[in-house]
Amino acid sequence: MSMELETVLHGVTRPPLESYEEQKTEPESDSESDSEPEPIDWDWVSKPIEYLQDKYEDDPIPRYFSCTRFVYKNRVVREKEEAEEKAVAEYLKTALNISPFDAIPIPPLANIFGHNWPRPVPIDDHEQPLLIRLSKCALEKYNKDNQGLKYEFKVLVKAAISHIPLGSYYITFKATPKPEDVHPSNTSATTFQAHVCDCRPEPVIKSCSIKT
Repeated sequence: MSMELETVLHGVTRPPLESYEEQKTEPESDSESDSEPEPIDWDWVSKPIEYLQDKYEDDPIPRYFSCTRFVYKNRVVREKEEAEEKAVAEYLKTALNISPFDAIPIPPLANIFGHNWPRPVPIDDHEQPLLIRLSKCALEKYNKDNQGLKYEFKVLVKAAISHIPLGSYYITFKATPKPEDVHPSNTSATTFQAHVCDCRPEPVIKSCSIKT
């Protein structure tokens, strides 16, 4: 197979899923089982891009063709890409000066593979045990590295995650001074922010500090 043909194969638009389902559910007759499979229509490869424009421009199904001579996307694909670009620009404008610890939800159209923007993590029954464990690990390192009061974890406030580095959490939590280090009347909670990577065998503490 030539290199050009391999390039074209990657750009072939698949038929809708329904067509595969119909082919699977239809019983095969003896004559059908003996027949040759229908060949792939490669006519578009040797024709100008205008051929695809005339045939697929107003097709409601997304159509994408790529070969060594051109790339063609029909109107549906182009409009989707334009909407995604607009959503990304609006999100970046809103999130420009926002700390990862205060991450805001990413609009669905802007949530495109390859972007590593931090996103809020729900503090639910699934995530809460992990977030508490990471917070306590970060606070333990803070207590070890800093002179003065030692703190113990109190409660989660919020959290965000980015996928690179893998499992990179930005956690905001509250902690109180350990009873042995402070008078019982002075146990007000202090807000901490910790950047922790959930690695194995142990979490990697990127930072942990009192929120200023």
